Amino acid sequence: IMAAKRMQVVRHVVLTCVILLALLVEETVAKRYEEIGNRHQGDIVLSDLQSDAANVGATQIVQDAFRWVKGIVPYEISPEFSQLEMNQIKYAMDRIASYSCVRFGPRSPTDRQYLNITASPTGCWATLGMNLLANQLNLQREGCLETGVIMHQLLHVLGLTHPQSRPDRDFYVLVEQDAIDTSLKKNLDKYQKGVIEDFGIPYDYESILHCQSDAFGSSASNRATVVPLVDVEIGQRNELSLKDVRKLNKMYDYEYCGHCYRGNCNKS
Repeated sequence: IMAAKRMQVVRHVVLTCVILLALLVEETVAKRYEEIGNRHQGDIVLSDLQSDAANVGATQIVQDAFRWVKGIVPYEISPEFSQLEMNQIKYAMDRIASYSCVRFGPRSPTDRQYLNITASPTGCWATLGMNLLANQLNLQREGCLETGVIMHQLLHVLGLTHPQSRPDRDFYVLVEQDAIDTSLKKNLDKYQKGVIEDFGIPYDYESILHCQSDAFGSSASNRATVVPLVDVEIGQRNELSLKDVRKLNKMYDYEYCGHCYRGNCNKS
């Protein structure tokens, strides 16, 4: 009997280790798929106007015109996804909608601006805000279909950017330049003042949009590239933080919703 109990304990420990290892690998894979490709900060595709704003710093990268009208995002999902995968994408949309005035719905024939959701094997990436020419969310089927990863990309679609790119980020994190892959250093640049709107919300270590501590790291180094100046973990891909929700509700604050009004988001 004792031997059987010991064997049961051993099996439980082994199973726990396997699950933890799988979760670790899953999180690492998702993170790397956010970094592949020559895109803005790894996973954002900018329009020409936005690219100029990011580089020159004269205007905001997401102006009011780049916000989805009435917070409604029509979409089309590629038939390359299985029904189970489509349901996972819709679940992530529902999670965001449950916190905000934003609504996602299938595209109708009259929708000129809509989100095209594709499954290209090119990583996890999205266009920023609503663009007049093209709006795309790409979710590689391997590594990009976890709920938190999808929500991260959907927040880009809605117009939100990475916290570590804020102009004031140096007060909150230390970016170790010599630990970053030389060809990827631009991905950890910060914006000039006035390029992004923070809505008066402080820096958010807990944001689902924050990079992980080894983002864009050099293969020759195992050092962290982004080090918080307080004892916290960064880079979670589980859930929107409270500040993510507040920022989203300040960006899309419509009277009919009742969730939150610009400048008065304490109850969200």
